[in-house]
Amino acid sequence: MTDQNPTIQRTIDRFDDIFHRYGDDNDDEDENIRTQFANSISLFDSDDENNHNDYNMFIDTIDDSIAVSEQQEHLSQTLSLLSMFAEDQEDNEKPMEEIELIPKYLTKNYKAFDEMISSLIRKSSTLINIESLRDIAFLIHQIESVKLDRLLWTIYLQSGTGELKLKRTMRTGNSNLKKIFFCPEEVKQKMFTHGHTSATDPNGNLDHDACIVFVNRILENFQNQLLDYQSKLEQMKQEKFKYILTNEIEQGIEKFIQQYGMSIYKIPIESLISIVEYDYKDRLIEFEFENENPNEFQKEIFNNIFRVKSQKEISKFEAAILKQRLAHNHLPKAFQSLDIPSPLSLKTIQDDNIRQHLQDRAEKVLQRTKCHMILVYLAVAETKMNEYRINYDKLMSELQLNQKSGSIHQKLNEKMFNLMEERFKNINEHLIRLYRLKICFFRQCSNGQELDLVHRWSIITENKSNLTCSPSLIQHTNRYHLTDEQRNFLNRGPTYVPPCQIHILSKSSLTTLAEILTKKMAPLRRDLTALFTKYPVDLSRRINFEKEIQQLFHESFLQPIPRALEERALYEQQLLKSIKYQLEKNHLILRRTANHQNMYYLGQIDEFQQKTMDYMQHSTATYEFIGTIDDFNSEQFYLEKILQSIDSDLKSLLQRKLISKDLQIKFIIKQSTKIQLPNLDFLPDLNQNDSIIVQPRLSSFQWSPIALIANYLEQLVKPYFENCSQSTIFLDENDFIKKLDYYCIQQGLLQRTTYFVTFKILNLSTDLKHSTLLRTLNQFLINRSMTGRYGKLSSETIEELTALILRNLFFIYKNKIYRYIKGYPLNLSYLELLMNIYLYDWQLTLVREFRLRDLFYGRCQQSGFFTWRESLDLLPVLFEKVQKSFDSNIKLITCTGSNVQFLEISIENRQGSLYTRISHDQHSRQQPFLLPYTKDHPRLIHRQWFQWSLIRAGLLCSSFEDFEEERRYIEATFLVNGYSLDFVEYHLREFYDKFYPIQQQQQQQQKQIILTKLTFPRLRRELFRFIEQGKIQLANKLQLKRTHKLIHLHYLFDWGSRCQFSRKFYELWSSMIEQDPQFKKYAIKIQLQTKHCYSSNTFLAQSI
Repeated sequence: MTDQNPTIQRTIDRFDDIFHRYGDDNDDEDENIRTQFANSISLFDSDDENNHNDYNMFIDTIDDSIAVSEQQEHLSQTLSLLSMFAEDQEDNEKPMEEIELIPKYLTKNYKAFDEMISSLIRKSSTLINIESLRDIAFLIHQIESVKLDRLLWTIYLQSGTGELKLKRTMRTGNSNLKKIFFCPEEVKQKMFTHGHTSATDPNGNLDHDACIVFVNRILENFQNQLLDYQSKLEQMKQEKFKYILTNEIEQGIEKFIQQYGMSIYKIPIESLISIVEYDYKDRLIEFEFENENPNEFQKEIFNNIFRVKSQKEISKFEAAILKQRLAHNHLPKAFQSLDIPSPLSLKTIQDDNIRQHLQDRAEKVLQRTKCHMILVYLAVAETKMNEYRINYDKLMSELQLNQKSGSIHQKLNEKMFNLMEERFKNINEHLIRLYRLKICFFRQCSNGQELDLVHRWSIITENKSNLTCSPSLIQHTNRYHLTDEQRNFLNRGPTYVPPCQIHILSKSSLTTLAEILTKKMAPLRRDLTALFTKYPVDLSRRINFEKEIQQLFHESFLQPIPRALEERALYEQQLLKSIKYQLEKNHLILRRTANHQNMYYLGQIDEFQQKTMDYMQHSTATYEFIGTIDDFNSEQFYLEKILQSIDSDLKSLLQRKLISKDLQIKFIIKQSTKIQLPNLDFLPDLNQNDSIIVQPRLSSFQWSPIALIANYLEQLVKPYFENCSQSTIFLDENDFIKKLDYYCIQQGLLQRTTYFVTFKILNLSTDLKHSTLLRTLNQFLINRSMTGRYGKLSSETIEELTALILRNLFFIYKNKIYRYIKGYPLNLSYLELLMNIYLYDWQLTLVREFRLRDLFYGRCQQSGFFTWRESLDLLPVLFEKVQKSFDSNIKLITCTGSNVQFLEISIENRQGSLYTRISHDQHSRQQPFLLPYTKDHPRLIHRQWFQWSLIRAGLLCSSFEDFEEERRYIEATFLVNGYSLDFVEYHLREFYDKFYPIQQQQQQQQKQIILTKLTFPRLRRELFRFIEQGKIQLANKLQLKRTHKLIHLHYLFDWGSRCQFSRKFYELWSSMIEQDPQFKKYAIKIQLQTKHCYSSNTFLAQSI
């Protein structure tokens, strides 16, 4: 099999947030924030990798359509820069040394040039040596470079002679501006450096005429260089390429040089030109101001205000650039010196895997250090920005007061005010231009190189930097040959969705776009058919509705994708295929991690398989082996045996009159019903020693034989449990902080001597006995009902049906059938309810004792928190007592102190005052800035997660400073994960517009949000109100689910007007379906959702 790592040398801008620009996310689904994230503890802990047949119909087609080349090279290389301007030659007064080294982008190692030339040579049917054409390209590069140098020095000359033409005329009321003769600072620096100066005073002032002479000499040398290069080029054409160098080849070379060389080389030139134009115009404004004959007081006002204004705008510029550095992987230059040396003996370790594992750990340590330091940089930049803004606002207020009540000699006249505004506009325009140039540079140089706007540089050598704060995959193997570009792709994580991979199938296969749309709409058609079958609608209404939806779907999604996006989609299609080939070739496994974060693990298949085998061998006390699926005993054979057993148990319950005939029929699975056992899979995780362990994950129980009974019992029992447990259960961290805040602050029960205690119960899901679950369920049911009945069922019936469920917890692993004999699966919600009932029973003694002592207590899943005002010596006795009530292998770990962590919150008692903040655990080995892993429509979920994270920060952080720190952490998380600064700022404004409407008109005028320490409590109160409203909406939604009144519809999506389709779909539903008299009676609510079927995890994470 040939090597299928393609050589891809393309200019793909992955920093262009195309989806944000086209409004892919900006719909009105914010109401989902309340309900979707209401229980953030378990949001991303749902069924793992369910079987999605809708997805599979595209994967095979995509596999077949991707053509990759056979050559293995780096997929992308960028141009490199030198930060220093080549010094002038003093002997011959040349402006810069002639550098005869070939630029990096024209070398043999940079394959893009060879590929471009080879293609043109084949088309021209001529025999030309590529190395000779490389010499031609080098001369063209030198010519174009000199032209740019000459342009810059021409601007210097125009500034010095007063001939510089401004791009925008000054609005000062004076149309007869005099010329000024301003010699730029860089010219003066060059003259001082090389002795071309006639300084006559101790301040180092230069003779202006000498400056002009120097600039003219430089321009003359540039002209001589240009003529020399042009002559060499013509000579080379005549001697080596006469009659064979076609116009197409020459134009191709010129275009290549402009794209790969001059596009970067011109950025510092334009930056220096912008500086000259800004300084020149500022001198003109100063000159005009002096013509107004200002007194000393007016001069001081004019200069002070501009100084503070400059500080304010420059600090905003620097803060924005710092965030753009994060988004484009260009950390500040100072970070190059930030290093933690690895042990010298690390490279001498013989075992490749151990060496790679330790190297990866060392890199992660350095990465975390850089991540923490960049947050300090952001805090400093924003603090200075706010200080300068306050200084500026204060000075402007004083100016306005002075203009109203000051003496006539202290006021600025109208012309002075106009000049001040013009000066403000000048610096704003200058900084905007520099900002755009800087961003342009970041995008074109994606290897972390630095652009120096003061000194000149070259693109001759490469000084590549690996500095980054972006999350990276966990590598536990040395057996891989991935390129930097492939690794960078995997660093985006399993949630990343390569754009438009379904859409471009129409260009790379025989499938038309219309046929693709039919497949994308198929799930929606299927959902609608099932809905209208169960809840009949007038036939004519249904036909018209489906016809309208069909047409609307095509209008919304049958549209071409932009060219830039198409190129990116094709590029990433090849990249995906090349990665998959390398994984298969080197026997590697790529899996998302078990911590529900957007992060990949890369390891060896054999090592991973061994860990899963070890896990199963050590789990015989939890899982019972039933049989093997083979040619003699199929999966269907085992399913039928399980169904027969369940039917037999139901008949027995019917005979004992514990269930009715109707209920037996309800629970019996019809032959037409889809039935399948869950599949067991494993995901990698890191333990405390940074060693890889495996965590089991079961696919959905939705189609399992016990699903109907489990859902029925959950709906029956859960309301009773919720009613009795509300006071001791924390729904999530927001519910916890609200209750703790009420206890400590509103009730005033937190004392200086109060301790906080946390506990966590381990091994419940693997070691909790089924008999224990049944016993505590029995006690719970007896105590909750006077009659012993719950709806149509008695407590005995509920126990019997629960026992039936526990006996039939079957699953498949590697073509073998297993059954739980102890513990429970995490993704069967009824068993989670049983676990909560068990812990509710376990904690009764504790709760009674705590209430007698007026202490605070609550539990969230398997973790608990309470306050303690007694002697700490009593706690071990208490814990020992409760530990004895557990089954043998279930452990209790505790933590006590005035400062503890609970549910990722740091809680501290500061001399009787409650202080809380979000804890990222500085000692944690987890990488910073990780987004959550999510399926279906990751980008939409991440948008909502951005809003929810800000809400969470406002609720959990008791101080303004901690909220600001968390806000910066959230912003940094999205920036380093590929979301644009525009995306971040847009959703930040959305958050403040919704929850912080203070001074809205003033903030809109200033185009910035001003949250202060004094106004933060108001924002926090608004967030608490929002959460309380969300609880009501969540309760209503859960009630709709329990009564089967909420129907989810979905379709597959990768490009198009999603928001438009959703809006018009709901309009048509309201006007056509909900108006049907018969359908109205059902009171059905629908929710239309989209799913991406082509995340990188779907394509790359293979089963083993």
